[in-house]
Amino acid sequence: MRFLAPLVFLLLGFAYAAEELGQFELATEVDAAVVEARAPEPAPGVSDNSIANVLQKRKCTYNGCKCNSRGYQFHSCGGCVWTNDGSWVITKKRVATHIFECSPSGDCCDYGHADDCGTGKGRCFIRD
Repeated sequence: MRFLAPLVFLLLGFAYAAEELGQFELATEVDAAVVEARAPEPAPGVSDNSIANVLQKRKCTYNGCKCNSRGYQFHSCGGCVWTNDGSWVITKKRVATHIFECSPSGDCCDYGHADDCGTGKGRCFIRD
C-alpha cells in the first residue's frame, strides 16, 4: 500500500513524457520541412557538398619550424602547449595565430593564419 503513490507518480511521469515526445517529433518534422523548402539551390557545375564549398586547399610551407610531436602526426596551433608539462608543441619558428602540421619525426610545416588559433579555443593536440 505505501508504494502505491510513488508507483502512480512514476506512471504519470511516463505518460507525460510520451505526450511531450510526440509533440516534439511533430515540431521537428515541421521545422525540417520549412528548412528544406528554403534551402538554396547550388549553382550549376558546383558541388552541393557543403564541406567542399567551405573548405579550401591550403599550401603547407616548410619554413624550418620544428615541433615536439612525441611521435604523433597532428595539426596544432602555434600557441599550444602539452598539458602534462607545459612545454610548447611548436618549438622553432612558432607563431601563435598559425596552424601547423607536425610529423612524428618532429618536422613541421605552416599552413598560415587560422581564425581559431590565438583565441584560447584553438586546435591543440592534447593526447599525452
